[in-house]
Amino acid sequence: HMSHKIHLHTDHSMVMDESDILAAMRDFGSYLDISPDDFREIYTRAYAIAHQRFLENITAADIMSSPVLTINQSMTVFAAIDFLAEHNISGAPVTTDAGKLKGILSETDIARLAGGTRRPTPMQLLRAVLKADFEQESLNVPVATIMTREVVCTAQPTTLQEMLHLMSQPD
Repeated sequence: HMSHKIHLHTDHSMVMDESDILAAMRDFGSYLDISPDDFREIYTRAYAIAHQRFLENITAADIMSSPVLTINQSMTVFAAIDFLAEHNISGAPVTTDAGKLKGILSETDIARLAGGTRRPTPMQLLRAVLKADFEQESLNVPVATIMTREVVCTAQPTTLQEMLHLMSQPD
């Protein structure tokens, strides 16, 4: 069971300027017969290789909760919020009494209900909660009414790279 979240910001590369490179080369402690541009190229390539290795080595088994924590489809949204907060997880599979997978409930599904828009910002959510700007009764509906029904399942050995690819596919 891994309780930490993995945040990947693949769209933001770390920008190094000339002074960073020269400082690193000075910090090396001995003479390096390479230019700052060579250094930047080596760093960029090494970072890309390390990033690729990370994506290929982390698997579904590494980041999933075990045993799998599930929410019954008849549980109220309010009870589900308590459940998710208690277990410090951002979502869970939704199942029938017999354990059959029916969907998944995530923070996004709950935020959509409270914020009233498809992708509410944290500030919109905070405003809605502070002003009680949503129907409190809406939290008493079963999670089955707001869960995401299309669920993609993967095997435990599936790599993080493969999972990111699956999640990036259009709906």
